[in-house]
Amino acid sequence: MISPDMFEKFGMPSLRAQVDCLNAAEYHLDGPGALQHIEQICSIDKISVIQWQPGAGKAASQNWTDVYHTIDSLGRGTVMWASKNDIRKYSSMLNMNHSFYKTTDMSKSEIEAVQNQYG
Repeated sequence: MISPDMFEKFGMPSLRAQVDCLNAAEYHLDGPGALQHIEQICSIDKISVIQWQPGAGKAASQNWTDVYHTIDSLGRGTVMWASKNDIRKYSSMLNMNHSFYKTTDMSKSEIEAVQNQYG
């Protein structure tokens, strides 16, 4: 992985230029090695949502709640695959501007109930 200093020098100018022409952007943050850049990425106002992908293997099965808290504390929303229980858990603990949950185990009425409860 590239160091934060090198990311600032080589990655951030390109990233800023790419999102500059957009009204809003989502950033796909991929793997534990990329977490060191989260604050730099979230410093770009037009990046309003972070899609955290923990990676394959052991990383995929770890608890990444702290990452969602970091994203939330930096004022960004998140996109995540989540079970019914995870959606309820994250919706109650995070105060995100934008939250997008991808799920396959909830009915339309269950989704609407969560939306009504947590807004």
